Amino acid sequence: MPNGCCKASASPARPSWPPSTAYDWLAEQTAAAANPFAYYVHLLPPHGPYKTRHEFIDIFDDGWTPPTKELSLWSEGVPQERLNYQRRTYDEFIAYVDAEFARLFDMLESNGTLDNTYLILTSDHGELFERGIAGHSTNSLNDPILNIPLFIWKPGQTQRVDVFERTSAVDIVPTLLHLAGQPARPCRGASCPPWAATPPPPTAPSSPSRPRPTQVCPVEPGHLAFYQGPYKLISYRGYEQLPSAEALYQLFNLDNDPEEMEDLYTIERGVADTMTAQLQQRLEEANQPFQRS
Repeated sequence: MPNGCCKASASPARPSWPPSTAYDWLAEQTAAAANPFAYYVHLLPPHGPYKTRHEFIDIFDDGWTPPTKELSLWSEGVPQERLNYQRRTYDEFIAYVDAEFARLFDMLESNGTLDNTYLILTSDHGELFERGIAGHSTNSLNDPILNIPLFIWKPGQTQRVDVFERTSAVDIVPTLLHLAGQPARPCRGASCPPWAATPPPPTAPSSPSRPRPTQVCPVEPGHLAFYQGPYKLISYRGYEQLPSAEALYQLFNLDNDPEEMEDLYTIERGVADTMTAQLQQRLEEANQPFQRS
């Protein structure tokens, strides 16, 4: 498997390069590109296999270990010692990618590209190294899978601005349309804050979401996550691993318990019942266009 790949609208070629070469190429392209331009660049790292550059090897091998957590219903039986090792090598690879992105940022800043360019960095998913699970090919909806980075730099930005509203990857295209002065299109998502015309609703599920013009089939209620304030509700339904035919729910307070160690579903019944009803309502609203009259 190659270490990396790069895609850009300005070139039909799709070479496979390590991050350092890809970032050099991107800096060259942006410096020479005619304005306006738009690049979509997809780098495989830090995807597996986790093969970092030599100076990042063992930088996290300092004796720290993550908290031990109960095995999940979706456990693959991977020993925790092995998961800890994979997590370290994954972090090493991220450190390599971070360093190369910092170098790209400096190059774009020095050649003037950032003076009139929005730069967005995000990911498609996280990775899990706990509860007997390695990677992301799992039904688990714990936060290491769902919580991904999203950084947006605007032209001439000199100060850091932290935004704490929940967003989703589907919000990036509407944000780009807004920033480009283009009319809203029938696509999923909404402009990210602080550019959103209105703030997001207080309850923003990761799946299902509000009905969208692009939704072409009913949302299957297999595994869903629903956020409200500090609370996160997870619903699993229809899997043979479940103890019964009924849905299994989990509730976590991410402010007090970011590691999702304590399931509050049977403890905080008021919050649990309210969010369960809201999730069901959102699911019915999303699927209503597909119901037979």
